[in-house]
Amino acid sequence: MGWNLFGQAYVLGIIGVLAFFIGHILSDFTWFAAISTAFSRGKKLMNDTIYRRVILFLGAFIIIFSIKFVVGGWHMLFNR
Repeated sequence: MGWNLFGQAYVLGIIGVLAFFIGHILSDFTWFAAISTAFSRGKKLMNDTIYRRVILFLGAFIIIFSIKFVVGGWHMLFNR
C-alpha cells in the first residue's frame, strides 16, 4: 500500500515525492503530539497505580505486536 502511494507521488516528479514525504512526516508529528498530549493529560485523570498498569498493558501489547510482525515477515520471506 505504501509503495502504491509513493508510486502515485512519483508520477508527479520531485514535487510529488517531496509533498508525499512532507505530508508523511507531518502526519507522524501530529499523531505523536496527540498521543503524548493525551497521555500527559490522562495521567491527571487516574491514580498512579492505574496509570502504571495502563502503560504496562500498552507496552506489552506493542511487544507482542512487534513479535507477531517479525514472525509474519520471517514466514513471508522464507516459507513461500
